Amino acid sequence: MAPGLDDFEVFFTRHEREVVGYLWRMTGEEQAARDLTQETFLRTWQRFDQVRAYDQPKAWLFRVATHLALNHLRDQATGAKARQAWSQSEHATQSDPAMRIVNQDAVLQTLQTLSPRDRAALVLHSIYGLTCAELARSLGISRSAAKVALWRARERFRTQHQRSEERS
Repeated sequence: MAPGLDDFEVFFTRHEREVVGYLWRMTGEEQAARDLTQETFLRTWQRFDQVRAYDQPKAWLFRVATHLALNHLRDQATGAKARQAWSQSEHATQSDPAMRIVNQDAVLQTLQTLSPRDRAALVLHSIYGLTCAELARSLGISRSAAKVALWRARERFRTQHQRSEERS
């Protein structure tokens, strides 16, 4: 049975924004995130009759997105390492909207220092709310390995973030 265009459009509309956001956090690049999102949904369309029958189609979707992001980052690391420059702002008070932007930039910068696997585990769980079982399925690992990966990613993030705050 061929997938219905209407069903796919509903699926796409439901998940497209999350996938773009996830891939943006993974790559640190808006255009790369959009390109990888397009490829993720192209692959989804090609297998949509199978995907929509899965118990957790969102986990499958993020698994494809994760693999594409990891491949992109690996390819990028072998070529010229063009990294997005993160601006460093002056200290501001907590109530200052500029301080929130600085904090967001610091979090994004810290995420970029993590390995792609650590970043994927942390972002999928903390931002997109995937359970450990969904995380395991998305990363292609066991549930217990997902728990360990998540714990390690949190610890590495905390350590890196503290170091960057000490330097400021």
